[in-house]
Amino acid sequence: GLRQKLLLRGIFEGSLVRVISNRGPVTIEIDRNIVSLGRGMAKRIRVRRI
Repeated sequence: GLRQKLLLRGIFEGSLVRVISNRGPVTIEIDRNIVSLGRGMAKRIRVRRI
């Protein structure tokens, strides 16, 4: 499911991410790596601004 796909990309609960681009695929930086997520997948992730 979604959780497994995110884990394979290095994204897990408590991860600190930075949004690089929110146009088309959502591109984020996590642990100095750039990851792109489809909008459908990105919409299913809950985030908290810090």
